[in-house]
Amino acid sequence: ESVEPDEEIYTIVYLHSHGGCKIEGYHLTKVFSEKTRAHLCLFDFAGCGHSEGDHLSMGAEEPDDVCSLLQVLARDFGVKYFAIWGRSMG
Repeated sequence: ESVEPDEEIYTIVYLHSHGGCKIEGYHLTKVFSEKTRAHLCLFDFAGCGHSEGDHLSMGAEEPDDVCSLLQVLARDFGVKYFAIWGRSMG
């Protein structure tokens, strides 16, 4: 199905909970791919899942990580519209 040029396609950035990782958002891939025109971005905060970080900073550094992620999505993937969905620490 084609998308009309004037339709806004959002990328939903899912921020996992404390003690979690991007896996907790995998169930959302089916929901968004079938029910909406939104894309879904799942990632691991530092110290979680498959990240390269050593520890979770409990909010001290995570906002910077999210800003960096949004910049990469915009610059490298042309994403224009974001929605941020977080749970717990996210």
